[in-house]
Amino acid sequence: MIWRARCLTVAVLAATATGISGCAYTTNGLGPLVVCGTNLEDAGHADAVVHGDTPTYLTIYYVPADGQLNFIVAAGCARGSHVTWIPRSAAHIVKAAYARDGLAAGVALLPVQPLTAFRLVATRNGHVALAVTVKPGS
Repeated sequence: MIWRARCLTVAVLAATATGISGCAYTTNGLGPLVVCGTNLEDAGHADAVVHGDTPTYLTIYYVPADGQLNFIVAAGCARGSHVTWIPRSAAHIVKAAYARDGLAAGVALLPVQPLTAFRLVATRNGHVALAVTVKPGS
């Protein structure tokens, strides 16, 4: 069953779990993670969420069982973000969801190796919307 919420609260995987909020379309955490009509993952979690027009800077220490990291990088489905990560060789896109303007609304990345660290940056109109440093969990 897919349940869509107007705003979602997620727990960011960090040294201690921290609650953050952002507006996007997703599931209740039990079903698939659906962003702008695209199912990014069956587990139904977002590792990082953009906060509308407020820049968000996070560090995620990841230990997901499947290794996949999900990022919602837009406040809704009208306008997306340009997404890049450094180094590019550290991860690859498993799936992407797109906003109506053709830019990314959400991305699912898979690190190439479990101990690979990288930095993801989502920009909108030339300004940073989301900057995430991803590090292996301990």
